[in-house]
Amino acid sequence: MPNLVGIGNSQVPTNAMLGGLAYQDPAHANLTNVEIENIAHIKGQITSTAVDVFVYDTRKDSDGGAWRKRCQHTSWYNEEPSATRGTRKEFPALAIIVLELQQLFIYDGDDPNCSMWMRFDCSTAAWNANATFLSVASGSGNGAKSCTALNGKLIVTGTYGVAIVDFINESQINQGRPGINASHPLRHKKSGNISLRNDTSGQYQVHPSLGYGVAIDDIINDCDATVLPNARIDDTTGLPIPTIALATDDGTSIIDENGKIVDMTVTGETKQIKHIHFTESNDIAIKHYANWVFYYKRPTADSSVTYWVSHPDYLGRITDTQRDYNTSFQGLPIKLASSGINNLIADRAIGHTNGLELLDLNVADSTLVGYGMHCGISTDFNSGWMVGNVTGAFLSDDDDTDISSAILQAQSHSSLDYTFASSGGWTANADWTISGGVATCDGQNNGRWIYPNANMFPIGSNVVVEVEVTARSQGTLNLSYGTGAATSGTSMTGIGTYHFSDICTGNQIVYLRSDSFVGSVDNVKMYIAEADRSHHDKGLAVYGTVTKTPVETGADLVAYGGFTSSNFLRQPPNSAMNIGTGDAHLMIWYKTSNGSGTQMLISYEGGANGTTNYGKPFNIRFESGVVRGWASHDNFSSYDDVSHGQTTADGAWHHAAWVRRGIVFDLYVDGDFINSDSGSVGSNALSDANSELVIGGRKRGQYPGDYCEEPFEQGSVALARIGKTAPTAEQIKKIYTDERKLFQENAKCTLYGGSYNNAIALAYDDSTDILHVGTTSGRNEFSGLRRINNTTTAVTTAVSASNGLVAEQ
Repeated sequence: MPNLVGIGNSQVPTNAMLGGLAYQDPAHANLTNVEIENIAHIKGQITSTAVDVFVYDTRKDSDGGAWRKRCQHTSWYNEEPSATRGTRKEFPALAIIVLELQQLFIYDGDDPNCSMWMRFDCSTAAWNANATFLSVASGSGNGAKSCTALNGKLIVTGTYGVAIVDFINESQINQGRPGINASHPLRHKKSGNISLRNDTSGQYQVHPSLGYGVAIDDIINDCDATVLPNARIDDTTGLPIPTIALATDDGTSIIDENGKIVDMTVTGETKQIKHIHFTESNDIAIKHYANWVFYYKRPTADSSVTYWVSHPDYLGRITDTQRDYNTSFQGLPIKLASSGINNLIADRAIGHTNGLELLDLNVADSTLVGYGMHCGISTDFNSGWMVGNVTGAFLSDDDDTDISSAILQAQSHSSLDYTFASSGGWTANADWTISGGVATCDGQNNGRWIYPNANMFPIGSNVVVEVEVTARSQGTLNLSYGTGAATSGTSMTGIGTYHFSDICTGNQIVYLRSDSFVGSVDNVKMYIAEADRSHHDKGLAVYGTVTKTPVETGADLVAYGGFTSSNFLRQPPNSAMNIGTGDAHLMIWYKTSNGSGTQMLISYEGGANGTTNYGKPFNIRFESGVVRGWASHDNFSSYDDVSHGQTTADGAWHHAAWVRRGIVFDLYVDGDFINSDSGSVGSNALSDANSELVIGGRKRGQYPGDYCEEPFEQGSVALARIGKTAPTAEQIKKIYTDERKLFQENAKCTLYGGSYNNAIALAYDDSTDILHVGTTSGRNEFSGLRRINNTTTAVTTAVSASNGLVAEQ
């Protein structure tokens, strides 16, 4: 039986722990036997697995549920108690609908015991001859799939279309069974009344030409319903008629308020749709069979195109991490595992196999998805809000273990011998010789040195490689992160220590390769990078040791500190980060009690190695206790800058954002706009091929290697982001307002449960503004970005919530 979890953030235990007491006010509990299976008022017991659950709160109907009080004339109101009907006559104000493969239960959520109120059979052996009211399944294993309810209508989908049952006028119709005869698809209406809902006799069939047609496919995987503004009033019920959205194996179908069906599909791609939802603006969001979520204007006419993105109603998409951000698609890529997206709440969240993605979309704009925000959450991190085209999102972990290249390498693979003893797993051709733990290459025969242990770093891992070139007489040494050509930007042409960050793409982890290099290398290290939570997944190399401590006592999120000229975080040149002449932003949280001197919080800059300049800096700094944003295109000869004007060196956490919007630069502190500057940088490019991201300091071309200038020695930082979109003032205010709650004592912000980060089920309770996220470790409750509660009972299938009552399977 699904968990029917009672009201309240304070209720951590589930009914599995409390039995019938889970549904009662503890001050008035009077059961003597708390095993819920033995409660006398339950007329039926669910013994198999639910495929969907829905908490139907009739108070959200157009009339606030008043229709329940005028149904005394109906057959179901006057029905006698039985195995398929409970004792209460009136439809529950709060009904818990539980759908199985072959039957549907309605439980009374008003009853502290959640007693069974009504049961429907969904199975129909011969659909075109005899059918029940919910004739969407068959005994051959072709089951029901989804359910919802609105304005007195129960909507259920399955292998045999969609059945719509109206409790007020007792009508029923199935509008999806084209598979009976492709040239003559049928729909049927059940005669009789709801008290005869499980009877298989008495129905009539209608050809589409005599009615309004059927769904585009009889296999309907999901459904949703909404009442559009100014919807037509049903004369028989007195309520506005809902519009219904259907996700089928052949595209989408929309049943409008007049009963007409509008189809949307493609001709050149797989058409299977798994999930469908109405957005807050009454458009639609669909989950494609692959790892894609598409947003469309609500279609008002049949349409078919070659590709989903070329559909005339297309608004944008959310993709997986394997597809790069593309401004023509306005997408917000998220991190997914191979099996991808599980489910979605159109405007609010996506659950996938690596965790949870919160959404805050720009629904009022035709560029719906691309300029919105998203936040990645798993069992070990919370990225904070990422705006638009984010090219890096860092410092979001919950692990307070200090980090260094040696520590991270030990965590990644303790047996890697980077002094090149044979036990380390290295293999090399005849050009390489080893003596005293140093490797030397004569460069005559395409000299390569390989670490081939594919078990060390799985393909797709973001790995930092450090290489110390101790001697060189000629040629260039390069690095490959896979089995192909040298990875871009990895040329080593001089003596020194080099750091590279990229994604392993081949079975062999790393090649040190060259056709001409003559020289020696030492201290080659490989480790999982300090994570980048953006879709680019290019993490930070650690220089020296950086400390990590909780941002406040008992908080999940950790702060990074201990910065000096030799202890900092840095990402080597990354072309995806290069700003050029476009919009951009930097954001970071910081805390310090000492505002003396100039200290760099985050910088993207750096001239060519061996020069004395800073290149084209774009940074946020701390000068004499005051935050300052800075941008220049010519090594400070001319620049735009804005200072806060008052100290924030007060030992509290603060948020700073530095935004380029066109030729104007804006500074925000703690969500408030401070001032703008423009004119010096103008339309000139920021950053270049030598620019590097440094957190806790800044790069200067004069100092390649293990050194940074102006380190943030007196404070800590967290949640650093850089991107190529200019956030709006409203977005920055929301970022500050939501994220500051993570910087409080005992603030939890990750998914509960170790490594069990597969977000199987989602539900949003708009009456409490709580998002429920089900995993195999339990159900998480999020208020904004913060987890306020969790259970420890696994969620395996679905969860639904309204007005504080939660149902889960």
